[in-house]
Amino acid sequence: MLYIDDLDRCPPARVVEVLEAVHLMLALPLFVVVVAIDPRWLLASLHHHYQELFTQDSATPLDYLDKIFQIPYALAPASQEKTGRYLRALLNTRSDTTGSTQNASTPPTSSTPSKGHGEEQASAPTDAVVTETDRAMRDILDSLDRPPLRRVRFAMPELQPAQLILQQTEIDFMERLGSLVPTPRAAKKLVNLYRLVRIGVDHDDLPDFVGSPKSPGTHQIVQILLATLVGHPRHSTVILKTIMKADPSGHISDALKACPPNHAPARTLAQLIEEITTQMPVITAIGHYQPWCADLARFSFHTRTLTEPPEAAAHP
Repeated sequence: MLYIDDLDRCPPARVVEVLEAVHLMLALPLFVVVVAIDPRWLLASLHHHYQELFTQDSATPLDYLDKIFQIPYALAPASQEKTGRYLRALLNTRSDTTGSTQNASTPPTSSTPSKGHGEEQASAPTDAVVTETDRAMRDILDSLDRPPLRRVRFAMPELQPAQLILQQTEIDFMERLGSLVPTPRAAKKLVNLYRLVRIGVDHDDLPDFVGSPKSPGTHQIVQILLATLVGHPRHSTVILKTIMKADPSGHISDALKACPPNHAPARTLAQLIEEITTQMPVITAIGHYQPWCADLARFSFHTRTLTEPPEAAAHP
């Protein structure tokens, strides 16, 4: 069996070459080829490579694919629950759920004090043969004026700072944003970006960033905006601009609903925030979102022009 992935990272000519190779391999007995790809990329690559062929009414890129793939199988979009569980699985590692910073372990030490000069450090096995060379070497070592041997205890460095140990409240909130993340790749990107932002939070600011069940932390804002960037990248510029220009004292849902009527992602985000608000406390004041818009806009090509914060925006 041959598994092919990531064709959407190849130029159209290479995509066509791989498809031709797949067609040849399928002619061999007991040979199975599985190709995982976004069909939109396949169709676009075929149309680009065979422009003259597909100008005729008798042939289309779909006809070409039907001649190669015997069993096409389209995966249904993941539900909010499934995506939420996937996000939790990505975040919910053993170190994430401890709730506190883990101290690096140190090598165990013996309670028996080390022996000094002239004392036998370890007894030889009863069946060991002690040669004359061994005795001579031991006599030389015993004659040296050396200090008593002491155990040296090494402290392991902190391999996982507190900024990378997520609390349960952060994991639970991100799971609620599953409907904003359409693909597993986007989910992984959301998790990686969130960890990258979190590690930049000062240690003294972590309590306010994490918050508590009764007092929501800033992590909610970061997760909501990052989920918008990775889930709806083409629409994220309009959403961030709307937030940055809105009245700081206004409600985040009201600002999102003020987007153009045909802007479905903004309305979806507003509805999701309102739904979560009925279940737990959520930060809704626009003034708390505005300072983060320009900072998080750096993590998307679509919002790269929004990296300068508006002069009117100030950290609350």
